[in-house]
Amino acid sequence: MVEGAGDAELVAAFARGDLRAFERFYERHVDALWRHGVHELGTADETQEHVQEVFEIAWRKRRSIRIVEGSAAPWLLATSRNLLANRSRRARRGTASTAAIAAIVTMSEADDFEDAELRVLVSQMEKEVMTMSELDQKVYWALFRGELSYPEVAQLLGISLPSVKKRAHRLRMRLREHFLGAV
Repeated sequence: MVEGAGDAELVAAFARGDLRAFERFYERHVDALWRHGVHELGTADETQEHVQEVFEIAWRKRRSIRIVEGSAAPWLLATSRNLLANRSRRARRGTASTAAIAAIVTMSEADDFEDAELRVLVSQMEKEVMTMSELDQKVYWALFRGELSYPEVAQLLGISLPSVKKRAHRLRMRLREHFLGAV
């Protein structure tokens, strides 16, 4: 089935875990992504990392890849462009901003938010949190701002400990994507 399959069939097959289908998908699209990456990035090393990242995203999002007129190429190129745009935004922010955002998003100690930039970032992050489900917001406020433990949050909200952990992980991932541009 894999040999003569189109993109829709390959994506459906590797969505079910068929590694041969993913390999065929990779072989079919790697050259176009390579050309696009080299044109944008200029170096083979950066392009190699970029193309690898695009295919890692394709594997992670294999159940939601959009096929347009029988091809996944538009989805792959859009993913590539998004990664490049995120990279450009991170570079414009500068390393100090990126470090501050990373500290917040990883929920590390940010003692008193005296730093003006840090306060602005916390405010932006909390605006993003407010777009999340009510339960996710409660987990955020209790866990990350109220400094309650996972078991305390589970008890307070009347949900299981694994649910608290899953929601906290999802919160971190969403905030990382939003602020650091991870796809």
